[in-house]
Amino acid sequence: MLEPVRIHAVSALLRNAEGRVLAQLRDDRPGLIFPGCWSTLGGRIEPTETPEQAMRRELAEEIEVCPPLRYWRRFLLQYEVDGCLMESDVQAFLGELDCDAADIRLHEGQRVAFLDADDIRRLPFAFGLDLIFHAYFEAFGGREPTTSGHLRVTLADEAEAALVHHIMREAFAEYAGVLQPPSSVTRETVEDVRRAMQAGGAVLAWEDAQAVGSARFWPDEEALCAGRVAVLPSHRRRGVGRQIMRYMEVLALERGYRSVRLGVRMQLPANLAFYQRLGYEIMQIVPHQQGGDRIAILVKHLG
Repeated sequence: MLEPVRIHAVSALLRNAEGRVLAQLRDDRPGLIFPGCWSTLGGRIEPTETPEQAMRRELAEEIEVCPPLRYWRRFLLQYEVDGCLMESDVQAFLGELDCDAADIRLHEGQRVAFLDADDIRRLPFAFGLDLIFHAYFEAFGGREPTTSGHLRVTLADEAEAALVHHIMREAFAEYAGVLQPPSSVTRETVEDVRRAMQAGGAVLAWEDAQAVGSARFWPDEEALCAGRVAVLPSHRRRGVGRQIMRYMEVLALERGYRSVRLGVRMQLPANLAFYQRLGYEIMQIVPHQQGGDRIAILVKHLG
């Protein structure tokens, strides 16, 4: 019996907040093996690459996004191509994506989708890769695997006002010269932030020992109000903003509020869509106090 032809490859299992994993639908064209079948994101390891280098390259080429990854485990998959027995030695990596499948810019295949365990059982897969998905859901189920950095959110104290101010300024810098009228963030000082924290509070998001996100909050008659939600550009698309808002919602319930409210400028549709994906609904659209823009008031009612 002929020895199988071995291929060394990598696969990424990128999870969203609902516990689904990203998969790619292959093209359906003549000459392509496994046309119209689903697969993981990934590909062959080049001779000069480590598995992690190959994984990052494949993600950059296929979807232009590479979140923090951690190595999971190795799989040996066997399949036939034109009567030839093939064997894939696959190194699998885990990560998370904080976006919708429709927002991903795909460069290979027909489309991508976040799939659950039931989807994996009913859909056709290429290269025997459904085995990796099945192993993933058996290992983790609905639980959230840990990324390479440990992400946590904490209440900030007044001594950390300068840190809250720094993250806010770094995150909002991209809006300079874009928003009209300009954001008031550019005029805020550390002392302004400290006074705002005394009237309400602030939170910091940490990845290991590094502060990578911040937000402020203040009480209202009917809701806990959130604002100045900021994530460092180097740490976006890692679920930091989502984690901050989850923390805000728990904080609201602990303080006796049944909803969280915030405002988003209409000139920032991507930000608006982000909060809507988290379950926030537009309750009102009001003019900006300086004119030239409108602000969407969003509310999430908490169970």
